[in-house]
This record gives sequence, C-alpha cells and structure tokens, in this order.
Amino acid sequence: MGQMNCYKCILLSMMMSLLALFNGFSQFLVFAQGHNQPDELEPEFLSQLSNMTVAQGRDVSFTCVVNNLGQYRVAWIKSDSKAILGIHTHMVSLNPRLSVTHNGHNTWKLHISHVHLNDSGSYMCQVNTDPMKSQVSKCV
Repeated sequence: MGQMNCYKCILLSMMMSLLALFNGFSQFLVFAQGHNQPDELEPEFLSQLSNMTVAQGRDVSFTCVVNNLGQYRVAWIKSDSKAILGIHTHMVSLNPRLSVTHNGHNTWKLHISHVHLNDSGSYMCQVNTDPMKSQVSKCV
C-alpha cells in the first residue's frame, strides 16, 4: 500500500509541474519529466541571465547555463505574457524570428532575430524541477 501511495505522489507531482508550466495555454509540447534519484545532484544555474539593450532590427540572444539537468528540461518563457516560447530544443512559439539552440552539454540559447518593439519585456529560463527553478532577464 505504501508503494502505491508513493507512485500516486510522484504522478501528482508530475501533473502539477506540467499544469504549472502550461496553465492557460492552448499550445504546448508534452515531455517526460524525470525525477532525480536522491544521490543525484539537483540542476543548478551556473551564471545569471544578462539584461539586454538592443536596437530595433538587430538580433539578440539570451544564454542559460544549467549543470546537472538530468531528465529535467529547460524552457524559455516570455514572463510578462506567460507565453511559452520553447522547451529544450523544440519551439512552441510560431514566431519565425524566435529560435532555441542547445550546445549538447549545458548551454541553451533563445535567439530573437530582427528585434521589434513588442519584443521588449522579461524573458525567463526555467527548469521544470519541483519547485521550479528560473532566472529572468529583461530586453529593452
């Protein structure tokens, strides 16, 4: 009986993480969320996201460096609108000026080409841990 309750707890935790990440959005990408074993290290950010000032029409990139990611995933979110832009290397946003890249190790980038005035705002790099870990950067 105790083992069944443990499975229910893990399933509920996974569902809550997905709901918290995708609450209120009609487009989303479902991905498996792994849970680190007790002897595994938790994901950690190695550097802070930098605030960016960029002229309209130029390109900008935000860099998120995360160690010990394990089975977790990195997501990019526009904080002020709560729009999910991309998860890991998959784009959710249909905006062709946005892209995400991963170096195969611990670095994820959100690229915005030909910046428009409406691109200004806060951008979040988020790891789907429980509780969620995130960093925010501003683009002006």
